[in-house]
Amino acid sequence: LNRATKGDYTSIVALAKRYKTGNGTAKNTECAIEWMKKAYVLKPKLVRSELVNYLLDENNPSNNEEAIELCIEGTKNNDGTSMKQLSLIYSLGRGIKTDMDKAVFWAEKSSELHVKDSKLQLADLLLKRNAGDDQERAYTIYKGLSDSGNKIATGRLARIKKIKEDWLIDINNTLAI
Repeated sequence: LNRATKGDYTSIVALAKRYKTGNGTAKNTECAIEWMKKAYVLKPKLVRSELVNYLLDENNPSNNEEAIELCIEGTKNNDGTSMKQLSLIYSLGRGIKTDMDKAVFWAEKSSELHVKDSKLQLADLLLKRNAGDDQERAYTIYKGLSDSGNKIATGRLARIKKIKEDWLIDINNTLAI
């Protein structure tokens, strides 16, 4: 605490995490956010995404607005993680109206920058939006990820195949009647 109050970045982040998890102190999300904001002032690029996560965890309208502002600031600096987070915010409607087109747009931008799991998020959002060729695009993304060894994508790909098979069986049974 002493080093954190003197402005030591590493100590500030460690203290924020302790308040967030309740490790070694009483869990206090508000204190965690305040300490993470202090770390953000010192090293915004390193802390932005974690601060956004802290803010969104509370599902407080003013925190949601602040998280959106931080993400928008990050997207202006071509920060792929901010793009991925903004995509999630739009898909869930956290502090703003749900907008699947914007969610897909930011997921595509994040995916272009090769942010971890952004392709998986993009495929999920395409399935959720389900417009035009979204299903085929999602299938292609899942297939590519699955071929690269991504087990989550493999599971989702298997589920899509099962749904398609059931759909075909239902159509065939309907036509046989």
